[in-house]
Amino acid sequence: VENVRGKAHSLIYVKPWTQFFDLKGRKDVPLSYSDHISLKNIDMNCNIMFDVAITEYDKLSNFAFKNLIIKTKNAKIDKSIVKGFSLKNVLVNGERVR
Repeated sequence: VENVRGKAHSLIYVKPWTQFFDLKGRKDVPLSYSDHISLKNIDMNCNIMFDVAITEYDKLSNFAFKNLIIKTKNAKIDKSIVKGFSLKNVLVNGERVR
């Protein structure tokens, strides 16, 4: 996603879908992947910047945020749940984030 200005509840929302999930007899639970997520040139007002959660069945990798100006009530970013997370020229509430 790139070249966006505006308002939203969340800048990025990634959460597992668990409601009404039926494995249809399958013994193992399939993994869910979010990979190569890129946000560039974004100026956004939002309530939650990084609205992301995972379970043991979710894998997140290669997130890149570049040239972001974000105003938010919740500026927390848990980079530990993403394998390969880069932040370049990211301002959150006027503060540079690394």
